[in-house]
Amino acid sequence: MRKERTERYRSASELADDIENYLKRAPLIAGPPSTVYRLKKFIHRNRALVTSVAVVLAVLVAGIIVWARLSAIDAGSGRLPNWQCRSVVGR
Repeated sequence: MRKERTERYRSASELADDIENYLKRAPLIAGPPSTVYRLKKFIHRNRALVTSVAVVLAVLVAGIIVWARLSAIDAGSGRLPNWQCRSVVGR
């Protein structure tokens, strides 16, 4: 129990709410108010969502890196990349 009265639970119902939050893996009322703590709780509760967003971002970053490398290679050779050649010839 906290020494300072202002940091304690005000009632038994607040303690009960905190126990329910603990069982649901939600942030605790008495827990540390740090952003990292709340982020860890969110990630733990929404593991599938966070994983899918991370995979989508990784694929996007990889695509941008590959596109930039191919563009740099084509720019160094002085010729148009294949995707640009097809669009010029197709017109």
